[in-house]
Amino acid sequence: MTDRGRDVAVVTGGASGFGLALGEGCASRGMDVVLLDREIELATVAAAALGERYGVTIEAWGADVGSADDLRRAAANVTEWFGAVDLLFVNVGVQQFGSIETLTDDEWRWVLDVNVVGAARTVRSFLPLLRHSDRPRIAFTSSVNVLAPSARLGAYQASKAALVALAETLRMELEDEGIGVSVLFPAGMMTRHLESSVAARPSELGEAERPDEDLQAMIASRPLRDIDVTTPDVAARHALAEVLADEAYVVTHGDPSDDVRTHHAAIDRAVSRIPKLPDAADQSNATAPAPTGSSGADDVEAIRQLKARYFRFLDTKDWDALRSVFTSDIAMDTTDSGGGVQNGVEAVFEMLVPTLQDAVTVHHGHMPEIRLTSPTTADGVWAMEDLLRFGEGGPELRGWGHYHETYRKVDGDWRIATLRLTRLRLDVS
Repeated sequence: MTDRGRDVAVVTGGASGFGLALGEGCASRGMDVVLLDREIELATVAAAALGERYGVTIEAWGADVGSADDLRRAAANVTEWFGAVDLLFVNVGVQQFGSIETLTDDEWRWVLDVNVVGAARTVRSFLPLLRHSDRPRIAFTSSVNVLAPSARLGAYQASKAALVALAETLRMELEDEGIGVSVLFPAGMMTRHLESSVAARPSELGEAERPDEDLQAMIASRPLRDIDVTTPDVAARHALAEVLADEAYVVTHGDPSDDVRTHHAAIDRAVSRIPKLPDAADQSNATAPAPTGSSGADDVEAIRQLKARYFRFLDTKDWDALRSVFTSDIAMDTTDSGGGVQNGVEAVFEMLVPTLQDAVTVHHGHMPEIRLTSPTTADGVWAMEDLLRFGEGGPELRGWGHYHETYRKVDGDWRIATLRLTRLRLDVS
């Protein structure tokens, strides 16, 4: 058994790419490292180089996460050599291109068995060793494709989305034991990922195919930007620091923020459209009662005042004051009025100011239906009428419809978090 004065990190898929970079990051911080991989020769060479470079113990052992026996043997070896595990990177993942209609059941089973069940096998094997650590951490390598999906990657993306749910469940289940759980979302990296996926593909599935049509469809659905690609070392450096800080979610590089805001705004809108069920006691459709400990009437009135300020600031073109009614991640959807979807307060004002600065606008809101969903969240629907006149000789618009909104309390003040305008009628003259 080695000196327990040093932390021990175990990395699956550690022979190359992101896994090797994570192992090197741990070694550079003075940890002993175990690199687990199917490609044992490659892992052995990498382990020798890292051990010489950093003066710590680096072991390379063959293990296939598709095999429970392999993982049990690896855990037994770690027990004998080190006695505990402080940091576990669940990093194995295989890639599979193809449209949903062309993938076979056997290809789906392979991807899900390696990427999802293999991850669960890995945790099951090493969890007893993590319980011997003073500050245990587990990190799952998912993919930024979960946050910003591409076409022709359905099996891969489905498996990586399942990893997010697995990580979130484990974080809940292991919280009382002090075991931190993180999920990593790396974007593009210059690695052997595709090559190693081909090598891991079972022979009974036949040769891996990657038709040009699939690649073209993938690229067309999600054009690759310079910001979306980096080296494994850069991605691993950020990931390791965040995992050690026990962050639940880690985006290693790239910028999926627009996709994330759009997704969350759509979910918020879905929540705002949940039918309001009659109260069991009186079968009425009254506003839902406030959560225990909050003043429901005060909060509802504060949201009404918030919307009143929105109308006044918008029509008087008090742009600075108008900013104060929104959350910073406001998602606004005025597609019915030709305004499109904007995510984030800056994008909202880049649309609003040039469109309405020189227009005369009058907005009225009526009969709000406001529902408190928690002490700090609410949703509502407002009947509305507006008039917009665009300069001398310009068009005049008069419309009727509804605002569908969600609200969030920030630093004690209610703000609009999502806004969707739907039209019943729009007259243009």
